[in-house]
Amino acid sequence: MTLLDRYIGYNFIKQMILWFVVLIGMFIIVDVFQNLDSYFSLRGARSPWEVMVIHYFYISFSIIDLFLPFLIVMSALALIVRMIRRNEIIALQSSGVSKFRAICPFLVCAIVLSAGSLWVREVFIPRHKSEIVQTTNELANPQNGISVKQAEDKWTKVVLDGEKIFVGENLIKSPIITFPLKYFDGGVDKIQGETGVYCPANQEHPAGYLIQKVSKGNELLKKPSLAPRWGKHLALLTPVDHPWLKENECFIVSGIDLEHLMIGDQWVSLASTSQLLSEIRNQSSHYKTKDIEVNIHTRILRPIADLIPLFIALPFILIQNNHNAIRGLIIGGVLAIAFIGVQFLCLYCGSQFNIAVLAAWIPILLFTPIIANVFWSLCH
Repeated sequence: MTLLDRYIGYNFIKQMILWFVVLIGMFIIVDVFQNLDSYFSLRGARSPWEVMVIHYFYISFSIIDLFLPFLIVMSALALIVRMIRRNEIIALQSSGVSKFRAICPFLVCAIVLSAGSLWVREVFIPRHKSEIVQTTNELANPQNGISVKQAEDKWTKVVLDGEKIFVGENLIKSPIITFPLKYFDGGVDKIQGETGVYCPANQEHPAGYLIQKVSKGNELLKKPSLAPRWGKHLALLTPVDHPWLKENECFIVSGIDLEHLMIGDQWVSLASTSQLLSEIRNQSSHYKTKDIEVNIHTRILRPIADLIPLFIALPFILIQNNHNAIRGLIIGGVLAIAFIGVQFLCLYCGSQFNIAVLAAWIPILLFTPIIANVFWSLCH
């Protein structure tokens, strides 16, 4: 590593930290002042200050993942403009250093940051989904559990609901299982119990929920295990033909686990790529298949997409002479913003019209010729 690489790398990372602190600082200040009363009215095991630190700690990682392309571009542009104003680019060229060699440290730093963002997106955020979506009241009172987000099992058409989820005990408090109208010949449309324990699949039963101390819908427990009239697979296991169940227990077959009921609709955006691939094969999944497909293709191309705004903006500045640096800055900045805008537009269209592959690839295909042309001009 040469002195030039260390100089540019150090200043680039310093600019990156500065822009991140500004961005997260503005977000925290605005959010705190909007919710100041609600924070200090919290009463629980954790103090308001603890809740704020935990809440904004996890939110900051989501902001990094969302705004990384913007942070990389702004850090690089701020540094390159400063180098131009100090005539450092001219000094480098006088020393025989080409413009392409000068931007190599920028590209290396951006690739390292993109790899770090990949770890955040695929490892850290998926492991802490529940902390990210919890309300401040739930963070202040972890012993009270997490609210249940209602979900419909697309395989059995059963709606899962309840009062609270206790992750450590792997159960739902006051589970409510609602069946569609005329689901069973018996006419009962709801089962309610004291607790519902999620049980992975084993030799005795498929994955689902063990409903304990049933208080509503007891008449179904006196019948043999039931399947919906439109399917052959069992949806409700009863003690009549499953001796491992107690008299006041039943088992609801479902591929929707506790994490889905905790996270709700945000699960698709917070899950890792491997989790999304598993979910698309889950017959019980209550998420739209097209949304999952768009997210999978976007995740695969995300490391490249994070770097494209920098690859567009930076060379546009350097191919200009010193007098036209501002012009190059404006053109490069506009193109970088245009790429991000086209990316969000394609993602929206992909989720609306079920064109997952095009939604992920169109922005890259549109802007790659521009990048190739600019780098060709820079190298020659």
